[in-house]
Amino acid sequence: MKLKLTYGLLFILLSTGSWAQRNIGNLFVKNEFKGDQMYIDLYYEQAIKHYEQAVKKNDGNKLLKLKLGNSNYLLGKYAEAAKWYGEVLDNDPPPTSPLYKLYYAESLLGSGQLEKAKEWYQAYQSQSPDSKRGTARITGIEHWGIFARDSAIAEISPLPFNTEYAEIAATPFGDGILFSSTRGKPGFIDHDYLREEDLYDIYEAGNNGGTWAEPKPFDKVINSKFHEGPLTLFPAGNKMMITRTNQRDNKPVVSADGTTKLQIYTVEKTGDLWANVQAASINNVRYSVAHPALNATGDTLYFASNMPDGYGGVDIYMTTLSDGQWSPPENLGDIINTQGDELYPYFGNGRLFFASNGHAGMGGLDIYKAIMRNGRVVGVANLGSPINTHQDDFALSIAIGGRNGFITSNRDGGLGKDDLYSFTFNQMPVEGIAIQAQDQSPIGGVDILVKRDGQILGQALTDADGRFHLQVPFDTNLQIEASKEGHDVNANYQFSTAAKRFDLDTLVIELRKQDLFANGKIYDNETEQLMRNVLVVLENLTNGERDSLLTARDGQYKFPIKPGYRYQITASKNQFIASGAEFTSENIEKGSITNDIVLEEVFIDKEEIRFDFNKTNLRTDTRPALNRILALMKKYPDYFLIIGAHADARGTKEYNQELSDNRAQTVLRFFTSRGVRNSQIIARGFGESLVLNRCSDGNTCEEVEHSRNRRAELKVEKELPEEELEGRN
Repeated sequence: MKLKLTYGLLFILLSTGSWAQRNIGNLFVKNEFKGDQMYIDLYYEQAIKHYEQAVKKNDGNKLLKLKLGNSNYLLGKYAEAAKWYGEVLDNDPPPTSPLYKLYYAESLLGSGQLEKAKEWYQAYQSQSPDSKRGTARITGIEHWGIFARDSAIAEISPLPFNTEYAEIAATPFGDGILFSSTRGKPGFIDHDYLREEDLYDIYEAGNNGGTWAEPKPFDKVINSKFHEGPLTLFPAGNKMMITRTNQRDNKPVVSADGTTKLQIYTVEKTGDLWANVQAASINNVRYSVAHPALNATGDTLYFASNMPDGYGGVDIYMTTLSDGQWSPPENLGDIINTQGDELYPYFGNGRLFFASNGHAGMGGLDIYKAIMRNGRVVGVANLGSPINTHQDDFALSIAIGGRNGFITSNRDGGLGKDDLYSFTFNQMPVEGIAIQAQDQSPIGGVDILVKRDGQILGQALTDADGRFHLQVPFDTNLQIEASKEGHDVNANYQFSTAAKRFDLDTLVIELRKQDLFANGKIYDNETEQLMRNVLVVLENLTNGERDSLLTARDGQYKFPIKPGYRYQITASKNQFIASGAEFTSENIEKGSITNDIVLEEVFIDKEEIRFDFNKTNLRTDTRPALNRILALMKKYPDYFLIIGAHADARGTKEYNQELSDNRAQTVLRFFTSRGVRNSQIIARGFGESLVLNRCSDGNTCEEVEHSRNRRAELKVEKELPEEELEGRN
């Protein structure tokens, strides 16, 4: 039932070529001919038996081996298919269709031979450059580590009533399930229309406190002598939509191409009886319409169909119910549908799930979830192991509670062709991608941490495509942290698994490459020297985040910042008055916002005296200030006096430097001549370099403006600055 809609799968094996050996006179042709008839009738198991007999008598018949490969492939027997394809394609490959390379690669992947499968997908892709199917499968192999999650995340158990026959598509029903199975069907089949394995009936299995009852046929009205299932129930539970063989008056309806299609029917329940079987309005005798899945409100139907103008063999469609009528079917588009097959849609937990062999996956059919944003499909996510294996896994359904359910699989260890499995998730899978805020490109090498109350619960590193996956506990409030050198996280990610269902949750972590900075230099206002060991603190005034550093000898600071925030930069150092500035990064995306900061020493007292133009002598009006500082120095003989003398900007820089040096010495002599020790005084001239106003070189100023710059600043300090101490040592 996995590929039941692909009746028209390219039947290229019956064509003859220069390498095909077909001689009607040979004994083995009888078996080959019978096998061909079975194959044409889509009866692959019987075809395999005849082909195997034929190839025993002519092991060199490459065409027979390819037929065996194709027959096994269509039945999902990938290891056997890979064996037969390999005997032809690995040894002197014939000039065949590229589809053989694809089927061989699919069979290798389905049997777990990843690297060899990748080689043949590449061979197929090089011969079919317009196809996306090989590329998608190669991507899946390269991301195998993402899909092959820790199998302990969920418990997978076969249901106890699986048989050697096929059991598929369990649907929760009351305390148990409804499912489809080929058990109990008659042995005689009309090969003109149907295969034996096409003929499923609906069975019901009850569950009492965890114990399964023996399944029994569900309802005689629903079950016919042809095929039934899978099905979906309307919310009230008294109406269903079911896949059935297209039939009329208990006879199959044969299409123009000689095959019988699958169609969807509605069945209603009145009292304890199911009745009123009606064909759905979306059916069409020219193609199959199957695998119905209703949403939670029963007004949107998802289904699979091989109707023309799709993207691949089988696509998923949707239709909505309005005034009792279903709207024209709408293809869900190429994000979900591929050049392969998309089957078995299921809507649960508010999410759309489906099976596909066209997306990046683990092999065969895998189960996927549609990723939705703002009601729009933006991607698909593989549910990974242990839900998926390298074989066929499909027909997911979710039980009440949302953390357990059922799947169908032909994985190793089963009893029959396809078996039913229950699953229970004990942790929640989380898959995500880290992207760059500026251009939405993926970022590899991002360290992802999951924390609960500060304790690390999980850690992952994004791959080259920015992808990561984690398992986290249910019913927990979590914090997601992301970090990478040269990047900032755009937000703090809070994540709660309270009331979450099992299904894969997908996170998008956005980081911003650091290309906007706050920088600058820290200066000593007395010496004009760059200052080291200054603590510089950057505070984001918008969200309260802080960062800090100590300047090196170059006196520089540099912080990465984000666009659209208000900031405060503050510089501080022992014996200096803290200083800083506020700024904003509003409407600035990259570059630098520069703020140089001048720090002034902490002082006990401070005075400023003025000089006349081009003079070094002390003016009479300076005596009160000088005497006050002198008295303080005599009272505290361990204090230090810092003298900084300046000139205005008129004249040359060299002359003004000498003039300021002389002014500094004049002030120094005033104090030493009155008993202050020379070791207590530091006197320095700064020339015209620290003018207090606009009166620098090239600007015209009034005399009163120039006079402000002809000054000496006197500061009394308890300790010498660190730079002065180093100089004295």
